Amino acid sequence: MESSWPSSSYDGIYQVTQHMASTQQSEGDCLSKDHFSSLPDRVHLDLKQNDFTDLLNIWDKWGATTRANFDRKYGHIARLLKVQIDEQLLKAIVQFWDPSYRCFVFNKVDMVPTIEEYSALLQIDLDNPDKIYWRGQKTGHRRKLAKMMGITSAEVDQNLRKKGDNECIPWSFLRSYIMKQRDTEQGQLVMALAIYGLVIFPKVLGHIEVGIIDFFEQVVNKANPSPSILAETLRSLNYCRRKGEGRFVGCAQLLSIWIVSHFECKVDKFRKPFHPQTAPIREFCESEWPENRTKEQWISRFRELMSVEVTWRAPWMPHHPVLYKCGNEPWVPLMGPWGAISYAPIMVRRQFGSEQFVPMTHRLNTLEFAYGEPGFLKRIEEIAQAWKKTSRVDQGRYTDEVTTGYQIWHDQRVKDVVYPKEDALRGPVDPEPRDALLESELARKKSEAENASWKQRYEDLQKECEKMKREVSEQRKKVRKMEGKYESLNDKFSATTSELQREIQVRENRGNELQTHNDGLRRQVRFQQESIQLLRQEYEELEGVMTTYQQEYERLKQQSTRIQEWGESYRQAYTEKYNQMDYLVWQMREVAYKARSMAWKTDILRSQIFPVGKQEQQLIKYLDEVYSHYNKIGEYF
Repeated sequence: MESSWPSSSYDGIYQVTQHMASTQQSEGDCLSKDHFSSLPDRVHLDLKQNDFTDLLNIWDKWGATTRANFDRKYGHIARLLKVQIDEQLLKAIVQFWDPSYRCFVFNKVDMVPTIEEYSALLQIDLDNPDKIYWRGQKTGHRRKLAKMMGITSAEVDQNLRKKGDNECIPWSFLRSYIMKQRDTEQGQLVMALAIYGLVIFPKVLGHIEVGIIDFFEQVVNKANPSPSILAETLRSLNYCRRKGEGRFVGCAQLLSIWIVSHFECKVDKFRKPFHPQTAPIREFCESEWPENRTKEQWISRFRELMSVEVTWRAPWMPHHPVLYKCGNEPWVPLMGPWGAISYAPIMVRRQFGSEQFVPMTHRLNTLEFAYGEPGFLKRIEEIAQAWKKTSRVDQGRYTDEVTTGYQIWHDQRVKDVVYPKEDALRGPVDPEPRDALLESELARKKSEAENASWKQRYEDLQKECEKMKREVSEQRKKVRKMEGKYESLNDKFSATTSELQREIQVRENRGNELQTHNDGLRRQVRFQQESIQLLRQEYEELEGVMTTYQQEYERLKQQSTRIQEWGESYRQAYTEKYNQMDYLVWQMREVAYKARSMAWKTDILRSQIFPVGKQEQQLIKYLDEVYSHYNKIGEYF
């Protein structure tokens, strides 16, 4: 159930007994005193099952490791494939089903399968047994099946079939998938889905009804399947009993194991419930059972059934606190894949090895509906809320007795049971009331059973005593023989003891030396450890410094790169300037050469001019200045 973690209380047996008695007295039973049963006299039960051949072949081909892994993940559901149902027995017990009290009424005995019993059979490991399946408004079965199988929703749609009012997936489709994925986790997952759809909830033969897909998806997520399995079992029993006919769509295998374990377990191979390798379903198949009876023989037996004939607590059932109510109602609501129903495990406390007292049954028959009925979503939410507050009762001392008030209540209770009318099964008219005869027969059979038990115990003790006498005689002979050996061994022991004492002294001295040496080694080790610690600290410090230097080196490396780039740029600029200067020097030398040439020409021109007049003198002076100027330029370059 997708909800917060539920709270569970554990109630003392005395408080529960007192509360039940007072409330039952004030509220009454679920049927009024004027109730008249309208059930048919006979029930024609159809127990047709699916063919498990292919499932068994797949299971048998798996190795031991794969089977063990499957059992660990999904419980012992695959073991149900090998359970042979007793059809005659199941057809007989449905005649004794009370739809109002949700239990079988065999004469003065009330019995019903319980969540705890089905959980013990299936051996499913659960962290929280109160996490149950609950139906949402939309199941999303297409998407969920596609995810399980790793296919598309379109492929799922292609394989959906309509069988009457039911939408289904053919077993042939899943079988071909499992054969391809047999050794994979997905193959095991779909195998488990098929077992739930074909064995535990066989609603449509040869097909898996789509409601199972939503249920199984929650089981994979650790929801407890037992309440849902029980819900559809009770709902199917109610339907068939009220109608007088119908096909049983609950788990016939679990119901067969349950009923036979309470009546016919003569020679069994069951391990104790707390044994780590207990496997009740497999052990049930290996146990020996009496020959099958006919339906009429079973009916005759159940009509006259006495309490002493019942194996109240099944041999595979552990002894622990039992869930007896959810929320405010004095019973437990159950939700299956197709509907919900209530049941009262407090009515069958002897099946848990506890004393039976008067139970509360008020309003027990008010909760039963199929999904899709008006207001079903609100009722589902109410059930979900009730499961958030569960109550369990301590079992008290181990017994199969009943309180005085219970027997009176059971006799006076109005029952919704109609036994089949068969003149052949009726005995002669008794001269005294039937109830008195039944009580007398009950006491007589109980006394005979106790006497037979004590007689068998006495014979066993006699055999045990004779066996012990023989063992004592043998032991005495062995003691006398051992006494002679003891004397010789005692002498050897004394000599050996002295030798050992000397050896012990030598070893003690050697031990002291080793201890001294060991102490020295320990001191050295401590010194080395301290040195190592100091070196580790120095290493960490050097590592930090090295990191700093590494960072500085990277910075300088980057700076050097930039400097190299700058130097290259400067070198190129210098070369360019040098070339320019060289060109300028060449130009200036050209100028100097021309200046010398001009000075030479000026000197020649001056020598040709005579200082006759003032103008000639000025011209000579000017030519001298020009000569001097050009000559300086020529000398400079």
